[in-house]
Amino acid sequence: MPDSDDDALPFSSSEDLPRDIPAPKNPIPFTLVNSRPMEGTPFVAPYVPCHVDVATAALRFAHVGVEDVLIDLGCGDARILIAALTTPPSPHHCIGIELDPHLASHIRSSHAALISSSRLQILEADMFGVDMAELGATVAVVYLLPAGLEKLKPALRAWLEGDAARRRVVTITYSVPGWEPRKGVEVKVVAGVHGKGTQTGTTGMGGAGGVAQWLFYYDAGSVR
Repeated sequence: MPDSDDDALPFSSSEDLPRDIPAPKNPIPFTLVNSRPMEGTPFVAPYVPCHVDVATAALRFAHVGVEDVLIDLGCGDARILIAALTTPPSPHHCIGIELDPHLASHIRSSHAALISSSRLQILEADMFGVDMAELGATVAVVYLLPAGLEKLKPALRAWLEGDAARRRVVTITYSVPGWEPRKGVEVKVVAGVHGKGTQTGTTGMGGAGGVAQWLFYYDAGSVR
């Protein structure tokens, strides 16, 4: 994946791809999903890592606790899951669903200790065929384009309604089309600075000194 020439990326013409959100440098030399156009493939989103401050803010916003099982649908390099496991209060364990074999292999080689301890489970699978209830998930964090979220709605609806008291979803940057989030929060990220993200409840994007991304919280009462 090129480091600077965004126009060379196969997915760069997508109208849904955020243009004002600086992605961290890709630590993986090759990914299948970013190597070709997504049309005609099972992929619904490119691999664009989120900022670590956005990941930790999403975990706080989801109120992840020690009894939770956290699942990330399309987990990329698993940075959200790793943040969860290394930031108290950590969930009981985390599950990453990733279809790209290069990303899945990277996670397994980079986080072998967490996997061998059963705190991290990586499934190389299509997220649309995964039974989140069977896996025991109580919290889902999802960073997908609107088209992917739209396609995922039936599975999310069934899962949320299966245990309305415990299950919740937090989406990063994009809201679920047609659903009313229970709440939303803005996270401002200062480019190149880690640990300095601020979380607000205000409207408006960006501003001096940083770029803002939104988080959206859903529960069973949000589905339509």
